[in-house]
Amino acid sequence: MVVRRALRLAAGTASLAAGGWLVRALHGAPAALGANPATIRAISEGSPHYRDGSFVNLDPGSIYVMGREELRLILWEFVGNRGGSRPAKPIPLAAPEIYKGDASRLAVSWFGHSTALVEIDGYRVLTDPVWSDRCSPSDLVGPQRLHPPPVQLRAFRPSMRW
Repeated sequence: MVVRRALRLAAGTASLAAGGWLVRALHGAPAALGANPATIRAISEGSPHYRDGSFVNLDPGSIYVMGREELRLILWEFVGNRGGSRPAKPIPLAAPEIYKGDASRLAVSWFGHSTALVEIDGYRVLTDPVWSDRCSPSDLVGPQRLHPPPVQLRAFRPSMRW
């Protein structure tokens, strides 16, 4: 009787802890994931890919089908051997210079992966900026950075509107 009660208490405590962790991990996720679909419906419905209330792929799909061995190897890469997921030594970084002149001149500064500062027609556009520790809506889960950002956000302040 006492053991059963202790097990229930432990299970309840573990459930509360897991639920609390999940709530904390998802905190801020709706804002990070973008606008509510209802707010962009007019734009969505104008797309040639939008039909009968959903998006459809107008291009034909691939006919290639992976074999069992290929699937096993891919699964092993994702969940199996994690020894090679971090580089053995630090990755060398080059800090690109941020052009602070007239933005009407065409210029692109690459900051790694898919982040770039595009300057065109008087505008400066920062594409896919990720300056957080993780590339996800949560600061607890998701891929973690291998190194700090090559440039601090404050370096953009004089030349960009926020």
